[in-house]
Amino acid sequence: MIRLWFVLIPFLFVSPIHAADPPFIPLFAGGAGPADAEWAKIGSADDYTFYANPSTIRHKGPLVQMWVLFEYKRINTVAGKTLVSMKQQMEFDCEGEKSRYLESHEYSSHMGAGKPMYSDSTRRSEWTTFHTGSVIHTEWKYACGKWVKIGGSDIHTEYMNLQSVHREGTLVKMWGLRDFKAIQKWGDLTFLSNKSQWEFNCLTRQYRLLGNNWYSGQMGNGEMVKSSTIDADKWELVSSGDWSQNQWSIACGEQQ
Repeated sequence: MIRLWFVLIPFLFVSPIHAADPPFIPLFAGGAGPADAEWAKIGSADDYTFYANPSTIRHKGPLVQMWVLFEYKRINTVAGKTLVSMKQQMEFDCEGEKSRYLESHEYSSHMGAGKPMYSDSTRRSEWTTFHTGSVIHTEWKYACGKWVKIGGSDIHTEYMNLQSVHREGTLVKMWGLRDFKAIQKWGDLTFLSNKSQWEFNCLTRQYRLLGNNWYSGQMGNGEMVKSSTIDADKWELVSSGDWSQNQWSIACGEQQ
């Protein structure tokens, strides 16, 4: 039986994509529950919208593994079964600019909900190069980039640096970045971006802010106009349904 995945292969590697809209996760602006925060939209093609799960990113040298999801814009039928979404675990070679899929699951429900109708978790594909602008290229950039986009609002975009992860027992430190779309003013302070270092306790589900740096330019560029460590000793409990749950899940690798 010809699987839907093999039908999609040519489009994933060579199809140009539309510019990705800002992810639908409304972090830091009312917050989204874990079910919503799991998938960040990274692009759209003619036949599907595709997402990445930042909490599943795992680095091992130049190799990175990450789960992705395809939400079809039109219903597909294979052997009499209706398929509307697909999850794949991908592996990317960040230095060699290659990719392969490790396993694939196809669903009759939206956003990979429920039990898969078809699964292929035993056969890894061969390493394959990809074209600039293709779906796979977009996924590779997301998985291998320094700053991974995890959410945002109308006025800012949220990123986390998964390459900055430092683990010590149950504690995980990681840098985040908030990039503003217009100049912000706070008293006599004028800035366009903010980097924050966070520490998470994966066992007790707590977090704390270790430091804050504000910059005159976007993406942490320009002059650092202010630095603060005011909350460095204050631990807070992670709250289900808000931004702290999403960040804790990414840092601690919780599968949702």
